[in-house]
Amino acid sequence: MSKLSVSNLSVEFGGRGGLFSEGRVVKAVQDVSFDLDPGRTLGLVGESGCGKSTTGLAAMRLIEAKSGTVMFDDMDILKLKGANLRLLRSKIQIVFQDPFSSLNPRLTAAEIISEPLDILNVGTRAERRVRVDELLTQVGLSPEHGGLFPHQFSGGQRQRLGIARALAPDPDILVCDEAVSALDVAIQAQVLNLLARLQKARGFGMLFISHDLSVVRHVSDEVIVMYLGRIVERAPAQNLFDAPLHPYTLALISAIPSRDLDRPSSRMRLEGDVPSPVNLPSGCAFHTRCPFAKDHCKQERPELRDVSAGRQVACHYAEEIRDA
Repeated sequence: MSKLSVSNLSVEFGGRGGLFSEGRVVKAVQDVSFDLDPGRTLGLVGESGCGKSTTGLAAMRLIEAKSGTVMFDDMDILKLKGANLRLLRSKIQIVFQDPFSSLNPRLTAAEIISEPLDILNVGTRAERRVRVDELLTQVGLSPEHGGLFPHQFSGGQRQRLGIARALAPDPDILVCDEAVSALDVAIQAQVLNLLARLQKARGFGMLFISHDLSVVRHVSDEVIVMYLGRIVERAPAQNLFDAPLHPYTLALISAIPSRDLDRPSSRMRLEGDVPSPVNLPSGCAFHTRCPFAKDHCKQERPELRDVSAGRQVACHYAEEIRDA
């Protein structure tokens, strides 16, 4: 199993003739860096539009990055072409958000799972059939389900198919892009437990992208919080949820539903809307919504800095807020 190392990844959309033909540029991802080790799960969280899904897609080379490096097996993914890029596809796979639209409705379950094996020419046809039956069993279905079409499955079963398809080429890295957000809570738990069992058995690294912090807390070893395309905090999962350092992280965590009836009174509520990524605020991009913002925050953007072993934060006053 190989490690994935992302350094200073940036992605932009628009420009000349793009984004409504006004030459405007959306800085979707800016200078994002992280490492993902085999057998570990990295949670990537934030509100819709923060750049988390774009980060995952760019790291896989499903969309093109403006700059940065994505190292995997001593290769920079962003520079691969031809056969080398095709080989990379088998090593990094993705489970999409919608388990219905991400599956070809004209193929049976067995054909869907077998498709990446066929493309990569893995084994003989008979060996691929055996592999498909094994994968169906591993994700909690049965070989008899192989003859059914996607519309004949429930939402949870379709997501299991998506997981089986992603695991077919035996990847080193699995990207889960809101993989359980379309499912009800009971089915979410089943799919998350399935992913945990498969990861333990196979040892792949998992990039888990979600806006649901309660889910991220359950599955992640480490968590990255993004806001308007940048990382604002990074920490081991337990440390981040026990003692968030960035005001944005604090607001997200305080919004997690709780059985504690006293919890709403202490909830940190953010005012205003997320600024446009086309016209970012000066200084700290979060200062327009931050209750702790000072004049310095409006003038100078805080760099992501180390505050303790394994912890980083992009806030001028993180220590003051923590100790308050």
